[in-house]
Amino acid sequence: MLIQLPLTFWHRFPFFGYENMKKLSAVCKETYKIVHEIRSNRHFLFHTRIVHVPVEFQTKEMIGNMKIFLEHLSEKWIGDNRKTIVSITAENGEEVFSLCNAIPKQFYISIRFTGKENENYDDILSSSLESISSRLISLDLKDNDLDNCLTIDLSKCLKHAPHLEQLSLESNCIYSEGIDILVIPLSKMANLRSLNISGNKIGSKGSINLSIALENMKEMNKLDLSRNDIGALGFNVLAPIIAGMNNLELLNLGCNWFGANGSVPVARMIEGLAKLKDLNLEFDYISSVEECGMSVIGPAIQNLSCLVSLNLAGNRLGTGQFFNTSVMIASMTQLKYLDISVNTIRDENATSLARPLSIITGLTHLNLSNNMITQTGAVSISTCLKKMSKLKSLDISNNEINDFGIDYLLSSVTPYLQSLDISSNNYTHVESIRNISLLTNLLDLKIRYNDTECVGSTELVSYFSNMFHLTSLDITGNSLRNNGLQYLIGVIKHFPNMRIVKLCCNSIGDQGVIGLIENIKSMPSLVELDLSWNQIHNSVFSILESSVCSNVKIIGRTSNNL
Repeated sequence: MLIQLPLTFWHRFPFFGYENMKKLSAVCKETYKIVHEIRSNRHFLFHTRIVHVPVEFQTKEMIGNMKIFLEHLSEKWIGDNRKTIVSITAENGEEVFSLCNAIPKQFYISIRFTGKENENYDDILSSSLESISSRLISLDLKDNDLDNCLTIDLSKCLKHAPHLEQLSLESNCIYSEGIDILVIPLSKMANLRSLNISGNKIGSKGSINLSIALENMKEMNKLDLSRNDIGALGFNVLAPIIAGMNNLELLNLGCNWFGANGSVPVARMIEGLAKLKDLNLEFDYISSVEECGMSVIGPAIQNLSCLVSLNLAGNRLGTGQFFNTSVMIASMTQLKYLDISVNTIRDENATSLARPLSIITGLTHLNLSNNMITQTGAVSISTCLKKMSKLKSLDISNNEINDFGIDYLLSSVTPYLQSLDISSNNYTHVESIRNISLLTNLLDLKIRYNDTECVGSTELVSYFSNMFHLTSLDITGNSLRNNGLQYLIGVIKHFPNMRIVKLCCNSIGDQGVIGLIENIKSMPSLVELDLSWNQIHNSVFSILESSVCSNVKIIGRTSNNL
């Protein structure tokens, strides 16, 4: 069911020709038909509109027009019992003040604040937030460099935002001292449903005041504490508080390195979260040769009957008692997303995984990259891939799979796969990946750094000549050279949705780039071309950059530097 209906402002169009106006009219008619069909459908029961105001629209000249338009919408939507949120971006208090004054009082407000300087957290911002206190329901302060000094000013502002439903403090410089400063305004946000405090350095010391702040947030359904170095001691403090968040649907504890010792409090924390759908424990070092935290945390994860996404990357699962991991996965038939990359998984582990994975037939995303899987493990995994008819994304990169293994594996995946990464394995003959030609629904393909004997060959390119849906292609490090490049561009220029092409480290020279220019002009969707670490002179790079559209990002001038 659709819950939120996103809308946006359209810029005023300059006159740009009758033919283009006809095309625009046709698009609008098609859009209208689609919207009409959706609105006629009984599942069109959204309860919130979100009106996004682009940054380009937020000039002094256009704010007046915005106010008139929003007032018109408020009259049109009055009495329909749906919440309307106006989403804006601002970098100082004056911008917040002028924009919020233009928003009718019937509408709620969401702010993305980008002010990184101390003077931006001033009295104007504080009074602006106070004036919209009851209507401010979302505040995004990601990447604002909030040191202790700025955190004091932020605390004064946040005291005017007790009704917030969403708050992001991601990727700032908040240490334990910063949490001490913020604990009072945070503890008053009883309506908070989403809190992102990832990418800071709260540590185990800051977890005490963080637990006080979280205690009243009973409505929380999304909590991201990743990348905070909280550790086992910190989760001992936080466990009983988070365990009481019965509405939690997303919990990210990744990169906190709590280890096997922290598995006990974390298991206690999650075992009763009956509504949890998304759990991230990446790089928490749950297992080791000496201790196996999965024997403790595995049964707790098994209890999560609503869980559809599980990230266990970087937990050294292959070094401990992998049996615990296999047993846990076997019981989670509802999973759609599973990441067990970077876990030193060997062939014997892959073999024990095969049966549990074959039961999870609804899996859409599987990441087994950066392990130690060879031919034997690949063949075992292939048996379960044959049963995964809904698989959309498979990452088996950075393993040790040889020609036979990769050939067997590619013959087993569903033809409906949309994303595939088979980079950096041990296959040496390009014919071993010929079965990718069957995957004509791929949107994203990565074949990086493989020791295949395809120097200047067109054979590799021929395998994806029928992948007309491709939007992203990365064949870095495959020795295409000039003739291979020409054949490649001759093929992918017919792919209407191709946006990103990465051709790094392919021994491409000036001649190859000169031949590329005319073909690339016929790729209207292209936004990025990466030619890093080739053999291209600056003068040729200049010709290339001046020949393509301004919206195409050309990467690699510095790394070539000839």
